[in-house]
Amino acid sequence: MRKKNILDLIDLYDAFLVDIYGVIFDGATLYPGVLSTLESLKKANKKIVIVSNSTQLAADVMFAFMQRGLEEGKHYDSIVTSGELLRRTLIDHINIFHEKIGTVAHKVKCMFMGNGAIFSDTPICKVDAYEDADFLYVGVPRTPYGSVQLDNLYDKNGNLLTMSQALTADWNNCYDQNGIDVLKYFSIQLESCKKLGKTLLVANPDIFVYHNTDGNSSPSMTQGAIGVHYQHMGGNVVYFGKPLPDIFEFAMQYVGSCRRIAMVGDTPWTDISGANNYGIESIMTITGIPQAYIQHCGTNIECIDDVLNQLFEQIAPDMSVTDLKDFKPNYILDSFASI
Repeated sequence: MRKKNILDLIDLYDAFLVDIYGVIFDGATLYPGVLSTLESLKKANKKIVIVSNSTQLAADVMFAFMQRGLEEGKHYDSIVTSGELLRRTLIDHINIFHEKIGTVAHKVKCMFMGNGAIFSDTPICKVDAYEDADFLYVGVPRTPYGSVQLDNLYDKNGNLLTMSQALTADWNNCYDQNGIDVLKYFSIQLESCKKLGKTLLVANPDIFVYHNTDGNSSPSMTQGAIGVHYQHMGGNVVYFGKPLPDIFEFAMQYVGSCRRIAMVGDTPWTDISGANNYGIESIMTITGIPQAYIQHCGTNIECIDDVLNQLFEQIAPDMSVTDLKDFKPNYILDSFASI
């Protein structure tokens, strides 16, 4: 069922779990009306827990968004990130972490742009060599040429790959529009990891995030894509974050006695499938990933049912890091905020 914004659903729920990117933040600025909308929800005594697949710690996210006017208490109650969940697991439940990894692990090697703060003051120490590590932590994937655009990759015969094809293609023979083998940088490292039998730890299961460049949205590869490709190679991957239930359980600590709870997100294969599987209701905004996909398809935003069904039924299954299949939300919003 489609509604205009979250205030149209204010009487249906006691608490909202709210994603950041694509819901309240476009990657550069807060969407118009976000602050006043969150303030209206708080004044109506709604619990607001921001739940993100960011690998940053909650305090760092809180500080960054405080600079943009987002205040704890006034606009939201708590922030939960997948990075914070991982860190709390390492400190408070190391035995659970060992079960997930499949071994008693104490040494980590960070790949790419890894957030080492997650491991500070935990039982895990960082090492410099793959051979010495018990597992490998996947940071933000960047090549010497920058981020990789998943909709701009070609095979060795010059055929444009779909995003799902790109995830399982031969990364030694994938090229961007300039003929640069941009994925070979990742492939060499992942092949070494596979030979050593190393498990990858991915604390952001998102496959990509849309970035705006010169007015155009393009899907930049994120950590989940590395995980999916490594699994395709036969490697073992452990994920933290949406759509897995652990992060929803973690967020439930902050909603108190609220019973009517909904997840608000823009991504069918993390926010929506995760909430549906966890047993709470889900609300998807037509901002962020849906909006970028609609624009990519050249479809008028007023006539999007077919495009959204395509997103749910054809794109989402290939973008998910789990076997979850329920990608359809209870409600669809034109935007989170009232403008």
